[in-house]
Amino acid sequence: MKLKQLILSSIAVAALAFTFGVAQPAQAAIGMENPGPAMNLEKPVSVTTQHHINVDGKVVEPINGQQNVIYVDGQPLVALRQVSEALGYKVAWDEPTKTALVDMNIATLAIQPDSAEVVRHGKLKIINLDTSESFLPAARKVDGTIFVKPQVFKLLLNQVNITKDEIFIAPQRAQLASTTNTEVSHKNELNTFLPPSQKDVKKKEDPKATEKPLIKIKKTLAKDSATTTNTEATEKSEYQRPSGLDR
Repeated sequence: MKLKQLILSSIAVAALAFTFGVAQPAQAAIGMENPGPAMNLEKPVSVTTQHHINVDGKVVEPINGQQNVIYVDGQPLVALRQVSEALGYKVAWDEPTKTALVDMNIATLAIQPDSAEVVRHGKLKIINLDTSESFLPAARKVDGTIFVKPQVFKLLLNQVNITKDEIFIAPQRAQLASTTNTEVSHKNELNTFLPPSQKDVKKKEDPKATEKPLIKIKKTLAKDSATTTNTEATEKSEYQRPSGLDR
């Protein structure tokens, strides 16, 4: 069971790496590692809370003097919309269900204020990313802004680190599989992330190489070696490979 979960997690990470890699700039060529974002940035003067937010190497400063970090039971919670949009996600509010929806390319998070449970709905067909996890302190809604525990963003495969004065959140970096064939279209399918089988490799190396079928030959056995070629003989049918070796 653990092995299956590990395999599924690997495929999910590979899928995310491929999706993010398509949008990377030219200098981040396939097969090259992207440099990691800077951590432990200097806290801006505009931040009056103990922690400031660092999203992918950029400080997320408060908007209109409203702090983007609050504390519940001594633990920091971050502004959901501001951090999500800094990561490139779309945020919507579903009024009938009182649910905040954070949408990205492979999954959507559903978060309700005062509820510890965060639900993730996956979009990939090759793997089921649906899951739910509880986070305490639970999400809070303060003056129209929803605050969540920073670890919530791990459900969207982000790296989250909290130091004494900084909350660091960034997409996980993964090296893409190298390829030089730019004419081949890539799809988020299972064969995108699995190596080719030996059978496929053999066909690729020598597409014309096919195993020849067995052929039927006849051997003539003479009754008497002293007789002429017109002597009555018997025919024995045997199967023999083209190499001449009997099976």
